[in-house]
Amino acid sequence: MLFNSLQYLLFFAMAMLGAKLLTNIRWQHRFLLAASIYFYASWNALLVLLILASAVADYWIAIYMAAASSPGRRRVLLVVSLVSNLSLLGFFKYTNFLLETFFTVQQWAGGHWLSGPTHLNIILPVGISFYTFQTLSYTVDVYRGKLAPIRSLESFLLFISFFPQLVAGPIVRATDFLPQLQKRAEVLPQNLKIGFSLFLVGLVKKVVFADTLGLFVEKIYTAPAGFGSLPIILATAAYAVQIYCDFSGYTDMAIGSAVALGFWLPKNFNYPYFAASITEFWQRWHISLSTWLRDYLYIPMGGNRLGPGRTYVNLLATMLLGGLWHGARWTFVFWGAYQGILLALHRFYAGRVDGSPRLQWLARLRESTAFRWLCVAGTLYLVLIGWIFFRAESTSDLGHLLSKFIFFDGFHRFNGVRLREALSVVLMIAAFAACHIFSHRAGGIGHRLGAASDRAWCVTVTGGFLLLLLLAPSRAPEFIYFQF
Repeated sequence: MLFNSLQYLLFFAMAMLGAKLLTNIRWQHRFLLAASIYFYASWNALLVLLILASAVADYWIAIYMAAASSPGRRRVLLVVSLVSNLSLLGFFKYTNFLLETFFTVQQWAGGHWLSGPTHLNIILPVGISFYTFQTLSYTVDVYRGKLAPIRSLESFLLFISFFPQLVAGPIVRATDFLPQLQKRAEVLPQNLKIGFSLFLVGLVKKVVFADTLGLFVEKIYTAPAGFGSLPIILATAAYAVQIYCDFSGYTDMAIGSAVALGFWLPKNFNYPYFAASITEFWQRWHISLSTWLRDYLYIPMGGNRLGPGRTYVNLLATMLLGGLWHGARWTFVFWGAYQGILLALHRFYAGRVDGSPRLQWLARLRESTAFRWLCVAGTLYLVLIGWIFFRAESTSDLGHLLSKFIFFDGFHRFNGVRLREALSVVLMIAAFAACHIFSHRAGGIGHRLGAASDRAWCVTVTGGFLLLLLLAPSRAPEFIYFQF
């Protein structure tokens, strides 16, 4: 059930009506839990059992952990939670990747140590990476003493399976969501205005920008060997817009759906393409994941407390695992390594500038507007190179894409890309840039629209929904992050 479908709009209308009519808090939460299970079951009813089993296990582990009298027993229970969750994630997401890697290495080595299938027919549960990280953060927080275990199993299951963010985030912390379950969710007119406004903005991002540009990106990246630099550069810029609009569009619709129901989810994007460094980019992009990796991986490994060398190793290891979290493919591993190297280099550069009296002129230069925009342009160029790693379908394609993007080979080898097609892509990217700049200066289009007068809001939102439903194709593409 896709957000950008009439089926979801009908489902959400029923969910909102039920939440509004049920005055008893317990029955309201039960109704929302049932709606969330139905929402996920529309993809695969059997895999609902996987979510419920994982959540029930961590619910009891957290309770036993809080009651444990010895630190050793608490650590054992934490290990049980980590192993069980990561084993499920590893089996469903990485089994085929490991099998293919093993048999490839075996072939390269000229050996025949083991024979068998190189690919198993394993269905990847939608959203497994997201809800696994949610349950893990809960048990870790209980272990650290930052959170008391919740006693209501229904509330905990609702926290894990809440349908707006279940499939592709944002990754919600128990400390943010569980306190909201202490009271009945109110479906208020002002929340409806904000929620529907955010949902409409996300729908525009998905239908108008992401799905439209995705057609051109697919054409180039499916068979890049036949194209030269210009089509590849254009497709990479288009993919930067596509993945941002696709993922942040989903987040806007998820947050908007939650707000309309009376819940608040954390912000996941903060105009990342205005970042002036790769460090700032990761403070603005997929915020719920980057902060999760920081708090539950980077800091426990030592963070920046063990000296510069160890800090660089921790950054690289964190981003390598972050890349692997996105998918079982070597290109994602390379993308994570690339991001880790950039973060380490930026930390080294910033440390040298801030710590050297001879370089204080450079520190003062960083405060100027012109220098910041120069840094924004440089960061965007590095991010675009990173998106090549992320989008490439194979390591052989990756080499060709990188060489043509970095080393311009002229204005030839369009190979089937018509001038009108290329110009339409350029205009679409320019339209996105204009909207992005306007939204940044306006403080967010969704919230500004939600603050409009009732009459203006009704006309804008109703007209926007009707227009998008008419323009949307009958079979809309899934969101990119559903595969993660």
